[in-house]
Amino acid sequence: MENENLLAVMVDNNKLKTVKQYATFVTMIGIILIAASISALIGWRFEILELTSILPSWVPMKVNPAICFFLSGCILILISKQNSGFIRSALVIVSSIIIMLLSGITIFEFVSGMNLHIDQLFINENLLHKGEQHPGRMAFTTALNFFFVACIFFFRKHMPEWLSQIFCLLIFFINLISLCNHIYGANMEYAFAIDTTMALYTTLAFILLTIGIFLTNPNVGIAKIILRNSIGGYYLRRLLPFILLVPMLLTIIENIVEKLGLIEEYLGDSIIVT
Repeated sequence: MENENLLAVMVDNNKLKTVKQYATFVTMIGIILIAASISALIGWRFEILELTSILPSWVPMKVNPAICFFLSGCILILISKQNSGFIRSALVIVSSIIIMLLSGITIFEFVSGMNLHIDQLFINENLLHKGEQHPGRMAFTTALNFFFVACIFFFRKHMPEWLSQIFCLLIFFINLISLCNHIYGANMEYAFAIDTTMALYTTLAFILLTIGIFLTNPNVGIAKIILRNSIGGYYLRRLLPFILLVPMLLTIIENIVEKLGLIEEYLGDSIIVT
């Protein structure tokens, strides 16, 4: 009985050590998200559109997503501290509720066709892109991602780990598809939100946020598999960048070669599939 208790204590200590090991990375990700969101908010406030997007000609990060990223970054920093007290827990809950409200109301606007005028509360009308059906509104996929994020943060102590992992994977793959569309120059207008596009700035921020969420609990799910101290974990960490990046690079090369007229479109697709 004593041996079992000692083993349980050792396991708990190892888990705590692993969490502390990656707490610095979580904090860094939170700081990056806060800096990016503040940059976008300053850009909208002082009419410096270069701060709202990676390139001025690209779709900018809207104000409401910038606010949500700011709050998400703050939450990551708060939950990375293991000795969280009442004030920190309260701040996490309040921030999660704000994210949930902004994203949930936006989803409701898309589904119902109503305009509740939350999209232009903090925006200078002169800066809005002409021709937008819903000026200042975040993309449907952006709102959906933030709603998942809010649920993960708000119910983090009560949500089953498998459900939290599913939400994180959904966010990651939605934004990975968005990133691929940006890279390949594909049409970014989704069938369920044809009037608005997820900005590349937003896409990269979501991917970073997802990594931060995974690292807040590195002892379960995907993070545990990737970060485990084993031969399988070692080789997976080495191979994962190639698994994600090589197909993208090959497709970019294929598109360039096809545009130059060196190969036929179907031949290029066949080569990539092979």
